[in-house]
Amino acid sequence: MMGELRFEDMVFDAGGRVVRTGTVVLGDGLYLLEGSNGSGKSTLFDCMFGLRRPISGSVSVDGRNSATSRRQFLSVASYMPQNFPCYGHMTGLELLVHFLRLRDIERRPAERIAHYWLGRVGLVADAHSRCEQYSVGMLQRLGFAYALQAPTRACILDEPTAGVDAASRQAMYAILAAEAAERIIIFTDHDFPASCAAGLSALLRLEGDRLVLQGR
Repeated sequence: MMGELRFEDMVFDAGGRVVRTGTVVLGDGLYLLEGSNGSGKSTLFDCMFGLRRPISGSVSVDGRNSATSRRQFLSVASYMPQNFPCYGHMTGLELLVHFLRLRDIERRPAERIAHYWLGRVGLVADAHSRCEQYSVGMLQRLGFAYALQAPTRACILDEPTAGVDAASRQAMYAILAAEAAERIIIFTDHDFPASCAAGLSALLRLEGDRLVLQGR
């Protein structure tokens, strides 16, 4: 069934500027959020997930509203912020399993899902290494797996490919394109290559004080 993410007139403060999303509706697909530095991209994402408080308005995924039914909203939406919650004393596998268990997934299925995603991002060999031993690029790939492993209808990723090598970046773009066939994915990427633009469903752009949905 096609998912739906709806920005419902969210208004937020982006460094002293008031930005309005208006009403924007997205279905399953891959959406790149563009905007200049300081335009409010990360702030918009944080407001969606309660890390910052919008002035007014909300966002909903399949009818679960971020303002009026936050717990239900978080059950259908996942988020990779620029600094995702990584606990250095845990292994990569333990971390992914921990966050799946917080979603009430039983341990054995959680371990299978976590192993699968560690494989997809090329971290199986490091599954039992502590996160504090991971390089910047490895942590970024772990955060990518953390967000996408969740069985959600929408996944939001803020600069998911920052700090990774070229080969890993291409692999991550391929994963995003594949996942977008069955859910809504919005991401930012200041180095997104034009050669990959054909895989986008549409562009979202923060222009001045508004959010604009554009075709590719």
